[in-house]
Amino acid sequence: MSRIAYNQNRILQDYYQQMGCKLLKFLTGIIATILLSQASHASIIELEIVFDDYASDISWKVTNIPDNLILYSSPLYSNSISNTTVVESFDLAAGSYFFEIFDSYGDGLCCNEGNGSYLLRQDAINLYTSNGQFNSGEKIEFSVSSVPVPAAFWLFGSAIGLFGLIRRNA
Repeated sequence: MSRIAYNQNRILQDYYQQMGCKLLKFLTGIIATILLSQASHASIIELEIVFDDYASDISWKVTNIPDNLILYSSPLYSNSISNTTVVESFDLAAGSYFFEIFDSYGDGLCCNEGNGSYLLRQDAINLYTSNGQFNSGEKIEFSVSSVPVPAAFWLFGSAIGLFGLIRRNA
């Protein structure tokens, strides 16, 4: 092999090796972003409320255990949304929580003044379902599970395998 051909071949090998390193850094950055975004929150929790005839009587809050800090609370509901369904969403990390719902009139969501109810769900799985018969209020404890990390580990393994293949060919 001539010296010129050898130098050109070596330049190409160096180029591919550098590109492999850049690709690995790029993929590692993407994977780290995915992992950090998944670690920062566990899941979206949905609260679905079917109001009775007096939506303005209803309020609720979500507190963490053991600190009992209010993390989320209801807006002021208007009677204009009575007999409708509202879905509220909030983001909670993995852990244990209290959900409290209140009826200022004291008749719950069902059955004297309409047929209301509510439920809490995580990722389309019901955590708690209520028939709305709770008088002045109800307090439940629920847990949020971690969201499985998506294919980040597979991507990371693929990037490392690609890097090894590039280095072997260099």
